[in-house]
Amino acid sequence: MLGARLPATRWVTAASAADDNTDQWVVVQNPGDRSALVTLNVLADGTQLLVGGLSAVEVPAGQRKSFRISDSLKRAATPMLVTATESVIVERDLYRNKALGMGMAPAIPLR
Repeated sequence: MLGARLPATRWVTAASAADDNTDQWVVVQNPGDRSALVTLNVLADGTQLLVGGLSAVEVPAGQRKSFRISDSLKRAATPMLVTATESVIVERDLYRNKALGMGMAPAIPLR
């Protein structure tokens, strides 16, 4: 997978699925020297919906956290907005549950 060029405080992922067939993860890396508070929202028909209580989750400095979206959300279309109090790097990983296949991609930073 290609790496991100620069960290940012806002990221968006392309639409995909989080359902019984697809296991979706969002991975947040904090390369900075201060903890970041991260919030994950799904963009549902123009509305931001918090993903399963994933609001102001701490990602310590120099560490990463993985969030299994499929645990708290079942939707066919799941474009995501990830916001943080410090600059972070975000990727989205997809794994097929009932067939072969996986995909990993960096999210898109917003300036």
